Amino acid sequence: MKFLKLPAAVLVASMGFATSALSATVDTALSLVIDVSGSVDANEYALQRTGYVNAFTDAAVRAAILGGDNGGITVNVIQFADVAAEAIGFVVLDSEAAIDTFVASLSSMSRLAATNPNGGTAFTNIVSGIQLATTTINNWIGSDDGAGGMFEAVRSVIDVSGDGPQNRPSGLNDAEYAALLRGARDTACGASGGIDAINGIAILGSPSFSVDYYKSNLICGDKSFAIGASGFDTFGSAIKTKLIAEITGENPNEVPLPMPLALMLTGFGGLGLLRKTKKA
Repeated sequence: MKFLKLPAAVLVASMGFATSALSATVDTALSLVIDVSGSVDANEYALQRTGYVNAFTDAAVRAAILGGDNGGITVNVIQFADVAAEAIGFVVLDSEAAIDTFVASLSSMSRLAATNPNGGTAFTNIVSGIQLATTTINNWIGSDDGAGGMFEAVRSVIDVSGDGPQNRPSGLNDAEYAALLRGARDTACGASGGIDAINGIAILGSPSFSVDYYKSNLICGDKSFAIGASGFDTFGSAIKTKLIAEITGENPNEVPLPMPLALMLTGFGGLGLLRKTKKA
């Protein structure tokens, strides 16, 4: 069970905790949820992976990661098709070296067979990605930080990238699939899920899929947004914009600032004194 944490000084004064036992806090707990369904071929998967590698190598993205009030974020990677699986577990990015190590993990990240356990064509089960992302974030928050305290995050965000609508389990119509996705979204952003925002990047190309689908059925929470990439070949550029926006807490659709100015505002986009943690 999570609660809003009081400022550290209040906790120490009122509960007698030593400062060495306080939690290690990051600005954002970010779960990257990536589509590896049957509509994504090997080349398109490679373009997605390269897009993330280049984004986390980019100087502006790194400035956003390291420029917040707490000087870092934590991030994991989840792949989804029929089901979802964690490809890279949560790692704290609080230095250039830590980001470099994460980039190396991204560069060698394989496409997980576990996402399509039954073989054949893998369907698009966005719901499974959202559910696993919610679980892994909540398991990380309040876990042992290795220094006698617990991990915390000021903000928790799920970042979904995909090229099509929900279509799993089989046998439902489009409206039922959309309702299923909205239900998972509402649970994640509700009291039981505790996620602050779900954002989406729609990789366009299918006539049945658009950014509006994500806006209507996927995104939720404070300053959430959906943007589009015209295809997998432009995904890399779009994901940089998306990562900077969600790390800094600014909605790129509502705050059309030049990028240098947006980076100057890092730390002012909703990162208050309240922090989320699990009840000890």
